[in-house]
Amino acid sequence: MHRKHAKILSLSLAGLLLCGVLSFGSTVLPAYAEEDYYAPITATSGEELLGQLHDLVTTTHTHYTSYSDCRDYAKTTDPALNGEDGVVEFYTHETITTYIASSNAVGTWNREHVWPQSLTKDSTGRQLWGQAGGGSDLHHIRPSEKEMNGQRGNDKFGEVTNGGAVYSKKKDGSNSQLGGHHAGGVFEPLDNVKGDAARIVLYLYVHYNKAENVHGSTNGSGQESYFGTLKFTNVMAGTEEEAIELLLKWNELDPVDDIEKTRNEEAFKIQHNRNPFIDHPEYADQIWDPESVEPEPTEPEPTEPEPADPKPVEPEPTEPEPTEPEPTEPEPSKPSDTGEKNKAALIGGIVGGVCGAAILVAVIVIVVLRRKKK
Repeated sequence: MHRKHAKILSLSLAGLLLCGVLSFGSTVLPAYAEEDYYAPITATSGEELLGQLHDLVTTTHTHYTSYSDCRDYAKTTDPALNGEDGVVEFYTHETITTYIASSNAVGTWNREHVWPQSLTKDSTGRQLWGQAGGGSDLHHIRPSEKEMNGQRGNDKFGEVTNGGAVYSKKKDGSNSQLGGHHAGGVFEPLDNVKGDAARIVLYLYVHYNKAENVHGSTNGSGQESYFGTLKFTNVMAGTEEEAIELLLKWNELDPVDDIEKTRNEEAFKIQHNRNPFIDHPEYADQIWDPESVEPEPTEPEPTEPEPADPKPVEPEPTEPEPTEPEPTEPEPSKPSDTGEKNKAALIGGIVGGVCGAAILVAVIVIVVLRRKKK
């Protein structure tokens, strides 16, 4: 019996330990992803916040994917909507099932550099990315219909007037979905994609600028060749100030949607870093337009109360004439609680003693009877 009980106890303890392990695995990781990731961020605005975000996304980016990875992971990072098979196209949000098989395969998808490769050249002519570093970052590369990708080409982002419509194509070559407008080397995506584009541009700017360009202190584990000098005017039309203004406008116009949230989580599982502007879109204004951010409301200081009117003086009551007290009957004395408790204890002790004696007698009788039988 003892062995059986010990075995049951051991199995129970093992089950409890297993439940604890499973609970740990299912709760700690999501908590880290959503909350603890930003624990190192202590700054609230400006250059200090910019530098801390650079250090965060570069030090946590511990796995750099390849350009082929961006194709292979697409069904995970960019799954088609409504449970369909395929990927969701970046500019039109339509479902495309087939990856590009040849240069003429319209209606299929390929990998879109949202910040085109040729628009990463610095003043020396050095191109920062091609198919490595920022050019193969899962937070950057999006599926795009082959013709749509070609029509956008190397156009900078901006707002156009009387621009030509840009459509994705079906496999038979006919127009499929409107994806934006372009004119004079500028491409304007649809309103429901503008925020997505802005937050990708902001992420790439913060991540792949050298630390000293963005007030950071480290480039993390990335190769030195991945980092350089990026300006918003590389990819946005207008001056630097106009480019920032437009990015902040698009970030507010088109809030974070479920497509972006899914991508952020899936890319985080693979690369181990996140796009801060998806988790915290407000960071954009706090860094580049801190004066527009409303300060935290403060409690108003209490004001001194107005002096109250003095209370009217009550006239002192006159003492009544003494009256003869009525005789009172003496109350009968009650037994004290202590006495009652003592009685109860005494009765309990007597009953307990009688029961104990009866049990003892019964045991003696049984023993005697067994001996007689022997």
